[in-house]
Amino acid sequence: MTHFQPNAGQAKAITAPLDSHVCIIAGAGTGKTETLSRRYVRIMRETPGIHPRNIVVLTFTEKAATEMRARIMYAVRDEQLPFSRLDMAEANISTFH
Repeated sequence: MTHFQPNAGQAKAITAPLDSHVCIIAGAGTGKTETLSRRYVRIMRETPGIHPRNIVVLTFTEKAATEMRARIMYAVRDEQLPFSRLDMAEANISTFH
């Protein structure tokens, strides 16, 4: 993963209890995608037996969903988590629409 130093709000979202939902509302360029990518990887790393299809990530645009999927796939690879591209293809990363 790229070097990322989360601010207090981002760290709170990343480290929120794994059994809770997280909703991030922030403007463009504030690190939402990177923050959600980090939380996703944390969930996968710290939850035995979890599969990418069991985590839902929603955003507002197709462009943002495509970027989110790419970042999460790279993060999973960089963290050397035991999931294939086929597993990641089942990930629920989409838009509200």
